[in-house]
Amino acid sequence: MYISRMKAECCRVVLLYDGPLLPTKEGASQRVLMTARSLAQRGYPTTVLLAYRGWSDWRLLAHEPFATILLHPEEYYAPSPLLAQLLNQLAPSWLQTKDPEVLATYSLANGLLPPTTRFLFECHDMHAVPSLVERWALEVSDQVVCLSDADVQQAKAYMTDSTRAFAIPCFLSETTIIPRIHRGSGSRIAFLGNFYYEPNAEAIVWISEHLLPLLLVKHPGIQLHIFGDAPLSLQQAHRRDEIIWHGPLHCLHQALATCDIALSVVFHGTGFRVKLLDYCAAGLPIVANQLGIAGIGNHSCFYIAETAEVLAEQCLTLLGSASLRQQHAVQTQSLIRQHFSSEAVGPIYDSFLLSVPQNELTSARLLRSKLFFQRLGQGDGGQHITQWAHNKPAWLQEFIHKQRFPYLEDRLVSPGTSFHLHYQQDRENLEQQSALLQATKGNNL
Repeated sequence: MYISRMKAECCRVVLLYDGPLLPTKEGASQRVLMTARSLAQRGYPTTVLLAYRGWSDWRLLAHEPFATILLHPEEYYAPSPLLAQLLNQLAPSWLQTKDPEVLATYSLANGLLPPTTRFLFECHDMHAVPSLVERWALEVSDQVVCLSDADVQQAKAYMTDSTRAFAIPCFLSETTIIPRIHRGSGSRIAFLGNFYYEPNAEAIVWISEHLLPLLLVKHPGIQLHIFGDAPLSLQQAHRRDEIIWHGPLHCLHQALATCDIALSVVFHGTGFRVKLLDYCAAGLPIVANQLGIAGIGNHSCFYIAETAEVLAEQCLTLLGSASLRQQHAVQTQSLIRQHFSSEAVGPIYDSFLLSVPQNELTSARLLRSKLFFQRLGQGDGGQHITQWAHNKPAWLQEFIHKQRFPYLEDRLVSPGTSFHLHYQQDRENLEQQSALLQATKGNNL
């Protein structure tokens, strides 16, 4: 009872996020989604402040256990009276983000947050040689969360106080695990990813041109089922009878469970292969190369190879044996439960979320920031912080450049307004605006 009361009173968590959430379209989305769900289900009052661009279905978000507040992107990146009001009301104990630029924005916002609010920087996909803004974010944050022990070691190399870095892997709820009974010979191979991300797009081209032909020679009935958001040009270049594109799906694990095995083959890129957790939850045996299991590690339930010929042999072996697929389904789902479930990972969050700061943290962050720039001979770094705070993150610039989401609905949330999806009145107002927007589409209104 005391712990539950402490969570409610001392551990209000706000996650700052710009990007697609539901339907889940990529690994970064899933990390934020599962973190928010898990924290809310563990009793932490959790709110996602979402820069809304029409990339998520707000009706799906309204049913989540955490609260979501939709903001226009202009309000999200530039501290405004509206944002100050929201944060004053939320008074978060923890503020978590994955974008260093957002940390810079909030570092400039004096008085925007309570002095005891802790900044948690989710460090993933860090460059091999971190950029200046990444190094600054590592130094100024109160806690740094990495996705693997290897990432922690990389981060610590750039931190004067390495005790602030923790490894918290990506995870899923045990409730997403689907019991599997594999029967007969298989023919359906799954591949999941965000195909606007170059490593996944290149993997599909390689699979289509090098691996699939080898499989079809010995098993003409094989089909490759591709799940995730993908450019139309890529779909058109690799669309034929044996390749089926499904796009992003809300009921992802149920769809994956219709397949027999899964591939995780990539040739460059960093970070945690979140697709592995989805495969495991769906009870799919996994065939991968070494880079394709990054973050989760090599386990006996994975088939690992580096050449098309050996990968094809492994796929055919699994497809031809229901008992072997069943054995690996049990092993992969056990791996999730023991190491990558919210039940297994949640206590790691508890270990530092429940620690109460003994003094003001804002001044400590400002001091760390000042010392960071002084060591580089760049004064107090104010010019850098101002520039970063007004920059769009690199991934966002890439999304916009590639027109990844041509169906943006920015007009649903206008500057100066916000919508709290836990409030019935806000949901009704959104419904009315959605209907109006639909009625006026094509009229440039």
